[in-house]
Amino acid sequence: MINRHPSHFVIILLSFISIPFCVCGKKQVPLQTDLQRNRPEFLYNYLCNEAVPFLYSGQGSVAFDLLNTAHDIYPQGTGACYLLANSYFNMRDFATAHKLIGQALACDSTNLEYLDLQASVYESGHKPDSAILIFDKIVQLSQSVEDKLLYLGNIYDILSATGNFDKMLSVLQQMEDLQGQDIDILLKKAEVFSRIRDIGGVEKCVWELCDIDPRNAYDFLTLLVQSYGEMGMDSLAIDTFEKILELNPSAFHAKLCMLDFWMERGRSDKFKEVLISLIADSQIDAGFKVQILTETLYGYRQMNLSIQDLDDIFRNYFRVEHTDYMTMNNFAYSMAISGEYRDLSYLLDLSGKTLESEPRNGTFLDTYAWIAYLMGQYKTAAEYIARAMNVLDEPNPELFDHAGDILYRVGNVAGALEYWQQAVEVLYKTRSGEINNTSIESLHRKIRANRK
Repeated sequence: MINRHPSHFVIILLSFISIPFCVCGKKQVPLQTDLQRNRPEFLYNYLCNEAVPFLYSGQGSVAFDLLNTAHDIYPQGTGACYLLANSYFNMRDFATAHKLIGQALACDSTNLEYLDLQASVYESGHKPDSAILIFDKIVQLSQSVEDKLLYLGNIYDILSATGNFDKMLSVLQQMEDLQGQDIDILLKKAEVFSRIRDIGGVEKCVWELCDIDPRNAYDFLTLLVQSYGEMGMDSLAIDTFEKILELNPSAFHAKLCMLDFWMERGRSDKFKEVLISLIADSQIDAGFKVQILTETLYGYRQMNLSIQDLDDIFRNYFRVEHTDYMTMNNFAYSMAISGEYRDLSYLLDLSGKTLESEPRNGTFLDTYAWIAYLMGQYKTAAEYIARAMNVLDEPNPELFDHAGDILYRVGNVAGALEYWQQAVEVLYKTRSGEINNTSIESLHRKIRANRK
């Protein structure tokens, strides 16, 4: 295979069409021929067609050389300008792209592809008003409803970023005039009305949505709950939520909305009530439940929940989900190390259930060992931490720290020092000063206090 340099292409092509050369000093200069004078578009088209495969095969330098040569030969040609402009646009050289697409449009001002690229250049170059003007021109020139809706959608997206709500509503109305009542358009209108705190507009959109698709009325009414809540109309939000539950007791999005509603108002009792009803509902996806519970477990303080609230929530969950062993483990360990949870025997029972399912799971074994340690059951803790170390896949400073503390309690100070030192070494290697509750500083204190 011959590896052709871009300039070789031009030489090969020129020789193919038999352009004679003369010599000026030591430099060869191609003479103009009748073909170049009278039919430059022939050579121009050939070069543009040759450039396209290189543009899409990652050989940009070859394509650029061909397109620039084509542009020099036939400046009034628009194809090379467009292809070059598109390439510079993809390279984020918006100034050059703007200049080139402007040249193409000077010759063909109604070409929709050229206008689309010009609008994109303006948008990416942070000139939203200019982009909107061009997209609006495309809407006027487009023949199909689908194209008009597409470009009106582009205008809407730009306006949404700038927060021009009046024009956003105007564009949505144009789309509705073209397409008729549409769920997506009405949802966007409801969102705009909510952002400008026009509750009447939101309500009108929601009732229209319920008429179009009554089966999903509870989802549309959730928009009202959210809007009422954001505008301080708490009684209307609560009443609407109750109506949603009458329509669909498993209305997941409405319940999520009310979780935020009660959390923002500091009503942990109501938050807990809604969350317990959500996790007890067999119609709601288990993955969503785990996600919400995980966020609650690690953010309960920010949610103004007490340890007792958390205990109530998770006990209710485990009564429904008997085999979610990872959540059981995470809850048991998190509560054990919180220092506030009093029923450690319940946590040990939960941890034991996880081990019944996966007896060689190192994380589960460590949790069981650590809860036993906190309960003063040091021999049991030593047995389970040893099992955890036997199945350890990679160095874990938290496990090493636990092992050190447990061995220290059973009188194996030398073993404890060894594990604490291993924890320090792993933390240094990973350049981590602390992982979970294990820190280099606390490890050094224990090592210094017990080294002879």
